[in-house]
Amino acid sequence: MAAVGALLLSALVFSDAAIARNYSAERIFATINEVSGNFSRKRVKLGNTGFSFSTILQNGMNIWAEANPDGKEGVIARIYEPENRDKLMIEVHHIRFPSFAEAPTAGHGFLALNNYNRIITDRQKSNSVFGFLAGGEFQDGRGYGRMARIAAISHGRDVLIIHAAFDYDDYPKYENALARFFGGLEMENESDALKSLNEETAKGGEVFLYPQGWKVKEADTGDKPRGTSDYNLSLEGEEYPNLVVHIRPVDLAKGREVAAGMISAFTKQISESPKASFAGEAEMETVRNSSGENLAYSYARGWDTTQGGRFVTEIYVQKNAALSSISILGLNTYDVRRNIGSFDKDAQHIIFKGWVTGVSAYLLAQNSLAQDRNDVVRNFDLKEIVR
Repeated sequence: MAAVGALLLSALVFSDAAIARNYSAERIFATINEVSGNFSRKRVKLGNTGFSFSTILQNGMNIWAEANPDGKEGVIARIYEPENRDKLMIEVHHIRFPSFAEAPTAGHGFLALNNYNRIITDRQKSNSVFGFLAGGEFQDGRGYGRMARIAAISHGRDVLIIHAAFDYDDYPKYENALARFFGGLEMENESDALKSLNEETAKGGEVFLYPQGWKVKEADTGDKPRGTSDYNLSLEGEEYPNLVVHIRPVDLAKGREVAAGMISAFTKQISESPKASFAGEAEMETVRNSSGENLAYSYARGWDTTQGGRFVTEIYVQKNAALSSISILGLNTYDVRRNIGSFDKDAQHIIFKGWVTGVSAYLLAQNSLAQDRNDVVRNFDLKEIVR
């Protein structure tokens, strides 16, 4: 059962202090789209992947690109100064997920997979198909080690991660070059991620989107009020991640009562199981608009299995767009954010891809129910972010 929503987003967007001991978030995410001085615009050709781009590079930086990157996962290009390649390396990764991957979520998962444990997202310059993120490696008693700036671009199940890595204390040396590199990004192709989605129309007329590759099963609601719809979604052939979408013709307060029942059932299930236990306390949040009106409620709690699995279950209740109804969304998924380094490489990638695809499907359903269709379509437009 259960879901993510604004609570997940707050987990993705840490406060400035989470990474910015010396550098504000504004400084970390600074962008400059100007060719001047010792800089030139260069093209990074990535075959027929649809991810070729140009950007502003400092003169003297080399570009290496895989001769035949089509269909290849992993590093397909590197950008570096030969004499400083150990100080600053920009790697371009292609990752293929089982289904649609939201760009900021894929970027967050990538940073967690690569041992960055302080992660922030620039929400003002991100949408479903493009994201700017930064990460830092932090150890108690030792402070920050490595730091990274990344851009994530989604074409559906295919994602490009542009990953610039350097020592935390060296950021002042490279921030101008990185501001121009990330600020000057121009993708040659539009994202076709919207084409990788399906839609489902509920009994009350509400429409939600879900990724291709997910199986949707509608539950029987014969004994429930008219306009009620219940759905179970699962990634084809996989136990995790899995989703629920409940749509009710009631107000938010009543929806919160339904969610409270789901939380009670989940708590009882884990508490009484000999094969599972909670990891920490539950986190809860109320989402309000600028006028202080309640728009949504969220709940999240991690849990572990005796076999070593780490999971998170989240529940989210929100008002739907335009119609007099609410939705309660749920997600069970692997948790990439908790000590992923303790697993072997194969398991790490299963957890990483499972978390990204689960969270992406959850956010997609949530946003498509809470926003009107024009806003949803704009959220999949690269031109809204990358000019």
